[in-house]
Parts: sequence; C-alpha cells; structure tokens
Amino acid sequence: MGDRGSLRRRSDGTFGWNLAKNERDVLRHVAKDFRALLTAETPSSDPSLQRLFPPARTDDPIEELEYE
Repeated sequence: MGDRGSLRRRSDGTFGWNLAKNERDVLRHVAKDFRALLTAETPSSDPSLQRLFPPARTDDPIEELEYE
C-alpha cells in the first residue's frame, strides 16, 4: 500500500492518509465484507471470528453462554 510518507498528522491532531484509488477500493471492500461477517453470524458459530471474540470463561460453559 502507499509509501511511508502517505500518513500525515494534521495540525488539529487528526490523521490524513493519502491512498491511491485502488487501495481505497480494497479497504472499502474489506470493510464491507468484515461488517457482513460481524452482523450475519454470532461469534461462536463462525470459526473465522473466534479469534476476535475469544471465550471469556473457558472453565464454565454456562457462564460463557451468559457472557455472550
């Protein structure tokens, strides 16, 4: 993706990121796919999301279900 100088801190404390159109398109597509994953499945039923939402209580399955 862009060169190291493409990310800049602005005077107001925010950041600007200059990306080529194809890079913006890739990020937009990834964000759309990720949003679909998060809203379509519960974390426990989709193996691709288990690392994002690890079990809070591995020793007690009942408490883990309550936590979810």
